[in-house]
Amino acid sequence: VTDTRHQATGLRAGTSYSFKIKAKDAAGNESRFSNTATASTLPEDTNDTEAPTEPTGLTAGNETQATIDLNWTAATDNVGVTGYDIYQDDIMVATVTDTRHQATGLRAGTSYSFKIKAKDAAGNESRFSNTATASTLPEDTNDTEPPTEPTALTVSNIGQTNLTLTWTASTDNVGVTEYNIYQDAAMIGTSATTSFNVSGLTAATTYQFTVKAMDAAGNTSQNSNTATATTKSEDTTNICEGVPSWQWGVPYQPGDRVVYRGNLFEKLERGWKFIGRCTANSCAGADEWKSGTTYKSGDQVIYSGSLWERTDKSWVFVSSCGAKSSKVAPPYEFIAWPNPASNTINISIDASEKTNYSIIDMLGKVVAKGNNKSTIDISNLKPGTYLLNVTAAKSNKTIQFIKQ
Repeated sequence: VTDTRHQATGLRAGTSYSFKIKAKDAAGNESRFSNTATASTLPEDTNDTEAPTEPTGLTAGNETQATIDLNWTAATDNVGVTGYDIYQDDIMVATVTDTRHQATGLRAGTSYSFKIKAKDAAGNESRFSNTATASTLPEDTNDTEPPTEPTALTVSNIGQTNLTLTWTASTDNVGVTEYNIYQDAAMIGTSATTSFNVSGLTAATTYQFTVKAMDAAGNTSQNSNTATATTKSEDTTNICEGVPSWQWGVPYQPGDRVVYRGNLFEKLERGWKFIGRCTANSCAGADEWKSGTTYKSGDQVIYSGSLWERTDKSWVFVSSCGAKSSKVAPPYEFIAWPNPASNTINISIDASEKTNYSIIDMLGKVVAKGNNKSTIDISNLKPGTYLLNVTAAKSNKTIQFIKQ
């Protein structure tokens, strides 16, 4: 859903259910789970034998070459109406909870009849509504205008052998009838909606997907954007499920957990604690590289089936996504305090390699320098603003501090 509310339907009476949700963005990034909410449906009223009234005023209109819109007046019930069954040419094709429905995937220039029934929680069904008949628009043999290309194609729900594609709908001068789904340039299926479930994939394998829109005249759009995804490894564990990737500059607190180079780490008061390996895939937790995105030193991305890490000046190859992850050093972290400072400033670096520091004034002059110190004497500095530059673990970091 795109709203902050949802009604769960089709539940069993007198049954307890638990619910939790995740948020996601257009790039397919998902949040951690929310809190879990538990509720029970009301017990079944075994004495409820009264059927809802039949829906009335069913109309069919707003026809295109592939769709017809249905609207009706709500039925009533002594307990409550739980849904409506939609019949198209005497065949039930859908169940909805609203008093409107769009019949899709229809054939151009064809007549259809519709009727509906209401039902309650006890399974009682109403009589049929009135029958509404409508015809789709005839195929336009002169239609040579293709639909617009689908946009915002994203991948979610990635498993070992399956994933889900979603995209933003195309538009057309007459009407979009379906979408063609392509996997590594080969068409694998069609969809009448803006989503498609892909199955039969190979674990720990990178795939590329595109989508084209088609109208009733057979005109096809240009390709959507390309969405790339790597399926999960066969021996994936759950310890990293829902844990975000480590990012440079985030003020992590003790107890926070991150995924770094396919491993799970937990923040301590000073430094990081290794928890365990996420999967056999060293790319676990990393996102696909995106053109136009500004990356910071320490960011990891997946590019062409391999894991890369950003340094201050370039990208460094880490490993192939199919390579088995191994225990690695914890995320690089640079902390300096207090700020502002009077006589000393402390530095903490999660790195075992030699460190060098220099203090630079606002005119660009180096006023102090040294190495391998956790406390730096700044008592001789004049009050003002300075830059503290620290080089460690093959990385160079700079912060600004104030001398009081």
